[in-house]
Amino acid sequence: MIKAKQEILLLVVLLLLVAAAGCKAPPEGEETVAKEEVVEVVKVSIQPRYSLSIMSKKYSPIIDYLSKETGYKIRLVSALSYSYSSYFHTLEANQVDIAFQNPLAYVILRKTRGAYPLVKVKMLSTDKAEYRGMIITHKESGIEEIEELTEKKVAVASRRALCGYLGQARLCRENSIDVEKELSVVLMRTQDDVILSVYRQNVDAGFVREDALSEVEDALPEVKERIHKFGYTDYFPTWCVTAFRNTRPEVAEKIKKALLKLDVKIPKQRDILEAMGVAGFTEAFDLDYEPIRKIMKELDIPY
Repeated sequence: MIKAKQEILLLVVLLLLVAAAGCKAPPEGEETVAKEEVVEVVKVSIQPRYSLSIMSKKYSPIIDYLSKETGYKIRLVSALSYSYSSYFHTLEANQVDIAFQNPLAYVILRKTRGAYPLVKVKMLSTDKAEYRGMIITHKESGIEEIEELTEKKVAVASRRALCGYLGQARLCRENSIDVEKELSVVLMRTQDDVILSVYRQNVDAGFVREDALSEVEDALPEVKERIHKFGYTDYFPTWCVTAFRNTRPEVAEKIKKALLKLDVKIPKQRDILEAMGVAGFTEAFDLDYEPIRKIMKELDIPY
């Protein structure tokens, strides 16, 4: 009986020692490792318009803002070139959650990846979510009307540019001119290049966005004195931020609210918007982009 009590006492002592060891403080200088909070990664891509260095300068502030405002880790996924195919491949290969692109790219992505718009940008020059293109010539060219463009050398930055080619191509068609058959189209790298080529009289005319010309005129006042403007296109909806069928609804909603919250009247937020070259954001709907589908159909552009 005594032996049994001794064994029970020994067992109790052992259990107490094990419990004490479990509560023992870590050695000096050794810290307990806290469980790290898992932060959700949201992949964002922006249709390239500039070099990577300029893209970083323009868009890093908005990426930082979205990270802080939403609590997500925003990861920017960059396309390797300016082409539409490269941009679309980047979105597909990386299963991007949120994207920022021009209207033409949006309507294609609506069809191919179930994209839907969250917000569209307001132009810095007008505070409106619309923009248009125009035709420009040098004042000494003698060309003042669309009908006078036949057989002339016309500079464009891209045949996919809504307000830098497609809108003007439709105007020409309405005036019985087939741009591809009756004009000599010269491709330039940027709209700035188009404007300066017209200014230097290296080409007869150019198709450009209205806001692109305004920016060049602000930087080089002499351009304004020598450029003739005509052939204004219709207004079209601006670039939009979109989500996709694979985007979680709560992610899309948080991003949308954060962008709509930006106010140009608040100094720190104004810096973010001005870096992008926009006045702010306003809510966007797919119906806003119906004019894009219409012009693509009229010009027989598949998408």
